[in-house]
Amino acid sequence: MIVDHLLPGFRGVEGEGSESFPGGLLTLRNGKKLGVIRIAAFRERAFPQECERTVQELRLRADAECNSDCEDKIQLATANRLSAEVVNRGEQLRALGASGIVVDVTNNGGGTDWYEAVSRSLSSVPLIDDHMGFIRHPHWTTDLESRLQSVEADLKSGAEPRSVLEKAAGLLRSAIARSKEPCDRSHVFSDGKLDCSLSVNDQLFWTGVLAYAKPGSFASLESKTVLFQPLLYNYSEDSHRLPLYVVVDYRSFSSAERFAALLQDNSAATIVGELTAGAGCGFTNDGIPSRLTHSGAEVKIPDCVGLRRDGSNGNDGVTPDALVPWSTRDTSFTKATKLLQALDKLR
Repeated sequence: MIVDHLLPGFRGVEGEGSESFPGGLLTLRNGKKLGVIRIAAFRERAFPQECERTVQELRLRADAECNSDCEDKIQLATANRLSAEVVNRGEQLRALGASGIVVDVTNNGGGTDWYEAVSRSLSSVPLIDDHMGFIRHPHWTTDLESRLQSVEADLKSGAEPRSVLEKAAGLLRSAIARSKEPCDRSHVFSDGKLDCSLSVNDQLFWTGVLAYAKPGSFASLESKTVLFQPLLYNYSEDSHRLPLYVVVDYRSFSSAERFAALLQDNSAATIVGELTAGAGCGFTNDGIPSRLTHSGAEVKIPDCVGLRRDGSNGNDGVTPDALVPWSTRDTSFTKATKLLQALDKLR
């Protein structure tokens, strides 16, 4: 945690959720008070105490066999519990006089799509997602066909809204066709020319077929998460949420970067710190392993491209709105002091 008890003007605040999300109240030199919440990871498994509580609530025996469906149920229930705790921590700090919330995701290695629920729970504005590119490969053909089957099942059952489902089915059929289009680029090594792109960038969003849907939408649909993946989680939007400041560093990876990027692209938070790692989209469904002919080594090459609101590649990392001049030689106290100075300069 960047801000700690060594920093003048900071005091830790205990309370419900503080075990998972430590934090406190930071008083700036101008007298403004900011709440601080630390999110160390966006992996539900990183919070074993919460997983254990979920198991108890679900009344599962500790020695009972747990298949993949059981594991998914525990993970989802834990994610929803954690989202509620993050929101509750923010309200605790508001009650103590905080006029804004600092979310510390430095040294956060990322995790699952749970970041979607957290970002939307903390934002004061609805978050519109950006496009995600996928590569032309059977890996993605299989994935897209599975999504289409889910949408078609809803259409066959006469589910509503039919217009949305029909549009989704059409888009997915187009995406499937494009995933099968050949793109042989091997000749680049002989003539230096690229006459096709492996990436299809204008079909899907990070969130699926739709860039946005209200919480709780399409509740009766089998394909609700195909339409808008965050609908997997329980979360709510609230225009009265406090202003957000998200602290990132070069060790903020993957979901932590998406958390910051999504908020930044929607002008829903001020990003503070240093350029993030640039993990970008990475791999879907365990990626596409490739084995090198001569060494036998297995490598994974990213199979998707995460795009930003301005069209740039998410693999370039998130550039903060307010840069903090941290150095590898900085002590924890020095890093925290530099962050405090940066926050002092913000409105």
